[in-house]
Amino acid sequence: MARPQLISTALVALVALAVGFLLAGQVKAQLLTPSNQVARNQALVRSVQDLETRNEGDRQQIAALRDQINTLEAQAAGKVSRSAVQSFYDATLPQLGWTSAGANAWRREGELLRLDFHGQDGALTVGFSLSPL
Repeated sequence: MARPQLISTALVALVALAVGFLLAGQVKAQLLTPSNQVARNQALVRSVQDLETRNEGDRQQIAALRDQINTLEAQAAGKVSRSAVQSFYDATLPQLGWTSAGANAWRREGELLRLDFHGQDGALTVGFSLSPL
């Protein structure tokens, strides 16, 4: 009777040892993962900071170009009539190599330029579209 008791005690000890190693492995894996995540997050933060630094000049250039566009739009938004705009482009575009391609359309070197008018005289919006032929 002592021998079966000894075998069962040894078996329980082996199972306890195996469970202990398994639990230790799980704890170790959980302890390493957060530190890896911290390292990855720190690397991502450094990467974003580097990108911010490198792109600062581009952002300043874009802001300057937006200011120029806003200035040009303000200068172009005047009280003008449709006939005045048409007369201007009818006189100017041929000097730049464009030939008439119908009403409010001009052609040059495989491209077609169209003017689209929206609104009334005095509050006129002119759209320009350039497309290949």
